[in-house]
Amino acid sequence: MDIEKVKIEEKFAHKYAVALPQAEFDKDFEARLLEVAPKIKMAGFRDGNVPAKVIREKHGDQIKREMLARIAQQAVKQILEQDKSLRPIGSPRVNVTKNDGNGIAFEVDIDTAPEVEIKDFSAMKIKRPQVEIPAKTIEDNLVSIARRTAPVEEVQRKSQKNDVLVMNYEGKIAEEENPSLKSQNYRIGLGDNVVHPDFEKNLENLAAGDKKEFSVDFPNTHTAKNVAGKTVAFSVEVDKVLTRKTEDFKVNEELAKRLKHKDLETLKRVVASQLESNLQPTIRQIIKRQIFDWFDKEYSFPLPQRLIEAEFADIWRRVENEMTKRKVEQDKFPNAEKNLRDQYRVIAERRLKTGLLLAEIAKQNGIAVNDGEILNSIKARIGKNPNAQQRQLLNKIEKNPQNVLAEVRPQVLEENVVEYILSKVSLENEKISLEDMLERAQELSKDTQLKIGESLDGEDALATSQVIENASGAGKKNKKK
Repeated sequence: MDIEKVKIEEKFAHKYAVALPQAEFDKDFEARLLEVAPKIKMAGFRDGNVPAKVIREKHGDQIKREMLARIAQQAVKQILEQDKSLRPIGSPRVNVTKNDGNGIAFEVDIDTAPEVEIKDFSAMKIKRPQVEIPAKTIEDNLVSIARRTAPVEEVQRKSQKNDVLVMNYEGKIAEEENPSLKSQNYRIGLGDNVVHPDFEKNLENLAAGDKKEFSVDFPNTHTAKNVAGKTVAFSVEVDKVLTRKTEDFKVNEELAKRLKHKDLETLKRVVASQLESNLQPTIRQIIKRQIFDWFDKEYSFPLPQRLIEAEFADIWRRVENEMTKRKVEQDKFPNAEKNLRDQYRVIAERRLKTGLLLAEIAKQNGIAVNDGEILNSIKARIGKNPNAQQRQLLNKIEKNPQNVLAEVRPQVLEENVVEYILSKVSLENEKISLEDMLERAQELSKDTQLKIGESLDGEDALATSQVIENASGAGKKNKKK
């Protein structure tokens, strides 16, 4: 096998031409036939006694494809062993340019990371928001809890406000079934405002045994991403109508006892703690944004152009999908596409730069993830009573855990790197009101919004976790520091 480096102008991009004489490939092919022959089972022949001619006819093409893949792997390994200075990002790309019976030829493209000197994090000052939950917010939540946990009894009449329905429902998007939009014995309190108002309105004036079909248009800002911006056709069947007495909606010592707490003050502390816990993901995003902003200010280095284009292409694909979903008439906004492209190219560059920095930090400090811990953590969070969507995830873990790990490992690695950085910076607690906290959360989401609509899946537009793992290779070490 002959390997030759091809000269190209693009910085951080490396191309290699690989050639293999046909005679050498044919020799290896015949040897491979002899190797697999004893393992081949075929009707009409004893196990291990299938003639080489028959194996060649039935399995030859597959064997050749497997050989090509193995040759490409060997070529990449040889390239990296010969040039220790290469710092690959992601998997090398292989393109077969010749396979016509007169020899094998292919190209190997490898993207590499720029060398970056990581600065001293002690110069970074991070403010960690601390929010005191207002008494009014705690009280409102207690009222809601009182409503939802009030004792019920079955009644034989049409449903009305404050009733609880027990029902089966199924939702379809574009006439296609969706397991996450299907539930049996689902309980919903009318007036509790826990579902889309149009969904709840359609459940009024129904009795046990009644069936109803209706559609709900979910806004693009809806928290459930599987239905956001979509029309869902629902069919429901009511099993029971349960009534609740409004006097049970009061916040008092009886409520605390109902919920098995010592007294009302204990219940208030529990609710306050839960509300604070619910704010933690937003607080984490605010902290991460400060880290990424510091990166953007303190670091300036050239980026691999091909990776910028790949990052931009990923963002732009999602922008186009969003415009198509919302039926945006682009001819009414003649400059919209150019402005959006300029905007998201800047975001692509910033995401890539941040990802490369986090990758280098992970690499230099041996920061990685433990795959077993990830899977166990997912199962623990789901608990013993998973919903339909969680059951799907558990099935994926059982059938192919590597696919699940591939999805979550980059995010876990990013969190591990962020945690390491926070252990080195100057961290100061900052007391803010709940209103200020919500305003910051809104500003945070604006930075990732499409100017004509929804945010990019709610993720930070400045960093891409996948870049971190690709560049560092740390995620494959299966350990956590």
